[in-house]
Amino acid sequence: MAKKIAKLNVGGAVASSGGKCFKKLAVNKPTEGLEYTLSNDGTYYICTGMGTATDTDIIIADEIDGIKVKHIGANAFSGCTSLVSITFSKYSTLIGGSAFSGCTNLKSIIIAHGIVAIPSNAFSGCTNLESVAIPYSCKRISDGAFSGCDKLKNVYYSSSAQNWYSIVIGDDNTALLTATRHCV
Repeated sequence: MAKKIAKLNVGGAVASSGGKCFKKLAVNKPTEGLEYTLSNDGTYYICTGMGTATDTDIIIADEIDGIKVKHIGANAFSGCTSLVSITFSKYSTLIGGSAFSGCTNLKSIIIAHGIVAIPSNAFSGCTNLESVAIPYSCKRISDGAFSGCDKLKNVYYSSSAQNWYSIVIGDDNTALLTATRHCV
């Protein structure tokens, strides 16, 4: 059975309307069965993967027992082609390397304020990705974060063109650099 990610939500907003516009939708109950690991210092949780979850629309919890979920682990959803959409915790501050690589049906991503870097291969191989919204909080996009995203057409950046040029963008992100950029 083919698995798909059609939408991605980071921080409470979800892309819709074929990437032509974005709108906020209400955040629903977190998906049961996702895998979480408490950080070594016990101050936050990391979402580490699907666990026993079978839903296709995944909602990562904001908190577990009063402790915030702040990170998405490396390779957490890599190759999860069953996903249709995913909503990150509103407290997310870090996306692990290759967290969503190979999600071939992902079409649009909204990365909310709080994420300061997009790591290597985070969205590599998302071959149907058409649009991405990047927050002004993002200061670095690592090598290959968007490699193989050849259908990427639109990049929405929540600040000025001048601030866009201050983001450190690594190698192998040609699709990100050649897409039409919209500074809002």
